[in-house]
Amino acid sequence: MSEIQILGSAEAADLAGVERGHFHVMRKRGQVPQPQVMLACGPIWKRSVIEKWIADTNARKKAA
Repeated sequence: MSEIQILGSAEAADLAGVERGHFHVMRKRGQVPQPQVMLACGPIWKRSVIEKWIADTNARKKAA
């Protein structure tokens, strides 16, 4: 089975290692990339966008 290339909020939060509620708060604060599309079920991101955001966030934390 191939890796899923799109993520909803729950999957993005899991990948980022944060609680789903915290991810939602971060999204409302503009700390999460804009979703590629909004569906009736919620926002959808490309997996690559969330992976890059995680890598960039980790790099900023290490530099601080």
